[in-house]
Amino acid sequence: MSNQPHIKFVGIARMSDTRLLASFCPDKKVLESYKAESKVILDKLQDTYLKAGERQKIRTSNGAWFSTCDAKDIFYLALAESSYPERYAYTLLNETATEMKTLRDYEQEPPAKVESYARGFVPDLMDKYSDLDNLDNLIATQNKVNQVKDIMSDTISKALDNRETFEDLDRKSGNLNNMARDFHSCSAALANKMRDRKRKLIIYSILVVLTFIILYFIFT
Repeated sequence: MSNQPHIKFVGIARMSDTRLLASFCPDKKVLESYKAESKVILDKLQDTYLKAGERQKIRTSNGAWFSTCDAKDIFYLALAESSYPERYAYTLLNETATEMKTLRDYEQEPPAKVESYARGFVPDLMDKYSDLDNLDNLIATQNKVNQVKDIMSDTISKALDNRETFEDLDRKSGNLNNMARDFHSCSAALANKMRDRKRKLIIYSILVVLTFIILYFIFT
């Protein structure tokens, strides 16, 4: 690990006043030097008007400074050796930014509180992203886990969709059954009504015929 390019410094800063809220460095002897250089980097970043999620890389004699910011204008800085892979540097910063969001109103908190809070995860992230051999394996494993999670999520979503489809079909089937019962009832009532009309028509016809017969005998 000592021969690998590693993370030298991580800082969290508020852009509105370019104030460093938290800073971490494994080598305490150069911490103040890196903090001073981070202020210079922040001054340069302030002139670039970075938007949330945008990235900026600046090279100095100490290595490469990687930076990004979030929607609350909090900047995240990482100093690494020049040969350090960019994708890992920005992944480190994104993980740091994600963890910071769990601190309510972190953009308004005093530096002491922000640094105390960030101390719970930033040093571990620096160790993680400084061990590139293990990092490659870890990320490959995490990607596989994420793929499995995506497949499971998709499977569950489809199962829920199918359940809704079955429930919808069941509702439609119930509605059809109700309509069929109503139609049967209406048909039976109509049939009874037609039979009544037919009986009445036969009776009226018989009465008319009898009337004609009686009149015939009376007048003949």
